[in-house]
Parts: sequence; structure tokens; C-alpha cells
Amino acid sequence: MKRRSVWVAGPVIVGAGPSGLAVAACLRNRGIPFLSLERAHCVASLWKLKTCDRLKLPLPKSFCQLPLMPFPETSSSTSKPIPKAFWPDIRGLDSFPGSFSHSSMYKNGEEFRERKVLAVGCGNSGMEVGCSYSANVSMVVRDKVHILARGMKLLKWLPLRWVDCFLLLVSWFLIGNTGKLGLERPRLGPLELMRRQGKTPVLDVGTLDKIKTRHIKVVPGIKRFNGSNVEFVDGKMERFDSGVLATGYQSNVPSWLKEGDMSNKKGGVNKRLFPNGWKGERGLYAVGFTKGGLQGISMDAIRVAEDIASIWKSEAKLLALSHMP
Repeated sequence: MKRRSVWVAGPVIVGAGPSGLAVAACLRNRGIPFLSLERAHCVASLWKLKTCDRLKLPLPKSFCQLPLMPFPETSSSTSKPIPKAFWPDIRGLDSFPGSFSHSSMYKNGEEFRERKVLAVGCGNSGMEVGCSYSANVSMVVRDKVHILARGMKLLKWLPLRWVDCFLLLVSWFLIGNTGKLGLERPRLGPLELMRRQGKTPVLDVGTLDKIKTRHIKVVPGIKRFNGSNVEFVDGKMERFDSGVLATGYQSNVPSWLKEGDMSNKKGGVNKRLFPNGWKGERGLYAVGFTKGGLQGISMDAIRVAEDIASIWKSEAKLLALSHMP
């Protein structure tokens, strides 16, 4: 079978999600032609098809806006970069007879009404899932997590270290000691932890009140499934009707991009740390793979567009000189 080749006058952008749209906007703003490739039937399919009804920004809008179109002061956006859903390898999960889905497919809790549900994960997705159920919910908490109150406003005016101290102080005052609820805080501040490890702090959307009133039960890590029964690492066992994996996401780029210098095979995260992971070799760029969130995507997209524009202009100048009499 003969392969079909298409000549493209400009860079090719693989994906029309938040990263792809950010790069496209920056290139268009600089007058650089490009071709965007998207396997879904629409642009921004992750936002349109794989976000729950209650989804809110976990950080102030200034940390989550894409280039050239900042959020209006009155907007309440629902945006989050979502790569491939991550299904952890849990012993015996295939023996569970009830429904078990990933949070990327979750919209609301109507289908779980009056059921005993296990939410695996305590990030923003896990908190949203737990809070929106009209059900008996148990939430698996394995790692330490920062839980912040909503409405933080002074972030862009203060240094990162001061911001972290401010966030922790205000959250402690408004929320209290979350460790008493089984939710231990990490040693690093929330924004410093996000910068280093890409772990987004959790926004309290009412879940803590449900934990305090025992409408949501906090349980430790899962040891194994045995049919409808789940055994936890503390030796206790409970029966559940349904479950949702709020276990995060992994990039699927390593499965199709045969270039070993930019990304790790495990998780697809760029080997170079933010903010230096956007440029590779031989004209290859990466946007949004350094765990910098939407702010990292915005910064990567601007740098990529600037670099491509400088190359484009220099080559155009050389071409013009070569055609001079």
C-alpha cells in the first residue's frame, strides 16, 4: 500500500487540547501558518467530553489561563489538562462485579444514588466525586495532600514562598487541622509542591464538611479486591456496589513518539524540568509535559511560538536574499 504524504507550510501541532490550542493561538498571533491534528471529532474534546458537571479551577484564575485570552474577572472556568486516564494495577480488580469507571468519564452522581461507592483517590477529582454523590461514599487516601479554602486573591502580588505561607495559614484558619480527618499535609508548600512535582493542591468544595459529619468515610490504601469485598492495607474489609478511579492521568505520547531524549517512558513526563522542557532536537517541541499545569502550558506555548517565529523569519530572509538579482 502506497503511503500518502502531505506537504505542510509550517509546523504541525499534534493535539487540539489546551496545549495545542495555546500553541496555535501564539503562532497565529505571529503570522505563522500551521496544521493542527486532532483525533476527536471536535477541538478541546477533553474539556467538552471528559469533565464532570461540578468541575472548578483548583487555583486562582491567574495560574490557569491560556495565552492571549485571560479569564474575565466575572468568569468561573472549568479547565484542566487531561491526558490518558491512568488505571492502577490493583490486585483482584477484575473480579469486582459492580461498575468501576475512571473519573474522566464521570459527570455526576445520579447513577450511584443509594449505593455504597468507593472513590479511589483524594485529589480534586476524588473530592468532586465524593462531594457530588447522593450515596454512601468511602474515599481512599494514600498520600499526603494540601487542601485549600476557596477565594485566594493575593497570589500574583507575592513571592512564591510568601504565597505558600499565606495559603497554609489561611487554610489552617478556615479549614483547621486536616490531619485529624486522615488527610495529612505534605512538608512542601502547595505551590512549591506543584512546581517541583506537578501535584495540584486540592480545592475544598464541601467535601471536608461531609468527612467531618461522616457522610464520607476516609479509608487507607487498597490491598486487594475479592469480588464485591475490598481489603485495605490496615486489614479491614468492606463491601461496595460501585467505584470510581480518581487516580489521575498519564501521557500516551511515549507509545507513539519514537524519540527517547525528551520524555520518560513511564508517564510521558519531560526529562527536563520546568521551565526548560519545551525544546527538543530536530525541530521537535513539547508543550505541557513538565507538570506545570495550565500556567506551564501557557509559558511553554509562548516560548515555542517565539522560537519558531525567529527561525521562520530568518529562513524567510535567506529565501528573499537568494531571489534577489
